[in-house]
Amino acid sequence: MDTKKKDREREKYSRLILDKENSLEELKDEHQKMNRMFHEVQEDLHRGFRELSVLNEEALCNGNRDGLAKLQQLEEQERLFQQQLRQSEDHLTEDYHVEVRNHNDEIDDLYQKRSELLWD
Repeated sequence: MDTKKKDREREKYSRLILDKENSLEELKDEHQKMNRMFHEVQEDLHRGFRELSVLNEEALCNGNRDGLAKLQQLEEQERLFQQQLRQSEDHLTEDYHVEVRNHNDEIDDLYQKRSELLWD
């Protein structure tokens, strides 16, 4: 292989490596955004259920007999929603780690291929 062709090949691999590294950074940024969104949803959900509980407790104090059952139902619903959110977040994190490993493996392969080209 002539020198110019090797240089072009090395340059091609360098561009591919840079593209993969940029893609990995974008993936990390998106994962952080998703984590922030999950936490915001959890906080909003918790705040909403607390507000409903306060209203329900007030109704209970004012003689509403269904209040205690509704309060327990709200607590159970909150627990289930929080559990579903945690499971979704865990699934997202697992998928993220798989993608990071795949990207890193591809980057390693590209580095290996580039290094196999002899320098003149």
